[in-house]
Amino acid sequence: MKDEGIFGGNQAMLRVLDPVAESKPAERDQPLRALEALDKLRVALVWSGHAATTKFWPVLEHAIGDRFQPREVRRFYKPSTWNAASAKEIEEIVREADYAIVGVGA
Repeated sequence: MKDEGIFGGNQAMLRVLDPVAESKPAERDQPLRALEALDKLRVALVWSGHAATTKFWPVLEHAIGDRFQPREVRRFYKPSTWNAASAKEIEEIVREADYAIVGVGA
């Protein structure tokens, strides 16, 4: 009887990569600008809906409203924890907010 192993006789190879990498800085059309204060500005709250943050995120939203009294709050709740926000969503956030608070994996 021939030993076919766990792969049913087919060969398989795993390639292990070094998890430490050098990242390329993001290219920017405009320089980042520092905000003097967060009070009375337009804020975007970007949340991935990750299960580990479902109790925390509403508390954070409330605390931001109480502490900074934003002029306007825009909420962007991603439909999927695992997918990045689309370029269209990011452009909308940039247009409609002075600053953004981004939750887990957004």
